[in-house]
Amino acid sequence: MPKNASQAELKKAYRLFFRAGLNISQALERARAELAMLPEVERFVQFIEESARGVLV
Repeated sequence: MPKNASQAELKKAYRLFFRAGLNISQALERARAELAMLPEVERFVQFIEESARGVLV
């Protein structure tokens, strides 16, 4: 996919996690179902998923 496609998916992921009013588990579930798992998006989702101390949303 072109670079702007990965940027668009990262933007969707950001909005899903930080603007959609979901908790982390809900956002993770929706991200896995709705987003194209490009390498950049996968890394973003993995970072949140594997965060030992959590992520402030």
